[in-house]
Amino acid sequence: MSNTEILSAVHGIAPRSDALHRLGTDLERGRISEQGFDDVQAQETADWLALQADAEIDIPENGKLAWQDHLRAIVASSEGFAAAADEAPVTRWVDSNTFYRQPTIIDKLQFNPDCFQQIVGKLGKHVSLLAPDSFAAHCTDAFTDLPAQRNALQLYSELLFYLGQWGVGRVTFESYQPSNHQAIDDIQILAGWERDIQFGLLHHGVQPSTVPFSPPRNLGIDIDSPTLRQIVAQPDYRRPDLSNGEVWHKIVPADTTNNQQPNVDDAERIIDTLQPARLILTHTIDLERLPLPYAQAKVRQLAEITAQLRQKVGAQQ
Repeated sequence: MSNTEILSAVHGIAPRSDALHRLGTDLERGRISEQGFDDVQAQETADWLALQADAEIDIPENGKLAWQDHLRAIVASSEGFAAAADEAPVTRWVDSNTFYRQPTIIDKLQFNPDCFQQIVGKLGKHVSLLAPDSFAAHCTDAFTDLPAQRNALQLYSELLFYLGQWGVGRVTFESYQPSNHQAIDDIQILAGWERDIQFGLLHHGVQPSTVPFSPPRNLGIDIDSPTLRQIVAQPDYRRPDLSNGEVWHKIVPADTTNNQQPNVDDAERIIDTLQPARLILTHTIDLERLPLPYAQAKVRQLAEITAQLRQKVGAQQ
């Protein structure tokens, strides 16, 4: 009999409707008031949360529609960067084939909580962020007194302190770096600083390193870790103690070209072999890249798969 709790989670930036995109252009050109834009954005945020509630998603996120990209809200509310966030040079994000404004670090980074709240508005219980090492890697570093990765880590410690103060109980870090070693080390440090937040680490489009798996306090790691894969493939491999830990499984591909049916059997093997306290099912990359109806369908599919797995595991017990 398995005691694993099976949960579903949505993370990242949600897609914006065509109407919101048009209003954004109108706002930039001075055709509408900022209040008019904010009202529509707030309604779409409410609709995104309502979709997740109706689908019975266990760990929802508010869609982060106020975030231009994964970096901008943090950059715009922090000191130590060069030009204003909207004036930074545009560069291509190779991992996601999208474009963003690349910030330049020129000094020690300091977080401004009031500015951040003004930019992002109300936060929910769950927030997803770039992992600190990925954040640093997407910046240009012109500050010689402190390495960018360490500078970003200090900035994140301030950010997480305030997230905890604002009632955030879970932060999901998303890593786009070739190795998860640095990300795990960083989160170990952050978990020691901020003990009231549960952390998750997701890898996107990278090959994680084969570091020995030793789950840090408060950290759930996804099944893409080669060590976890090896354990699942070889049941006689020494199993880590996950009796109070969690494993993330990206079971729904968040794009329109991948029509592969999610492998529920794989999720069952994770439960049988690793026996984690929690198995969290989620999608791969941000749903932002999808047309809104497709993203909505992915959220419903995730909820359905979670319900099916619960029923299947329950039937076996």
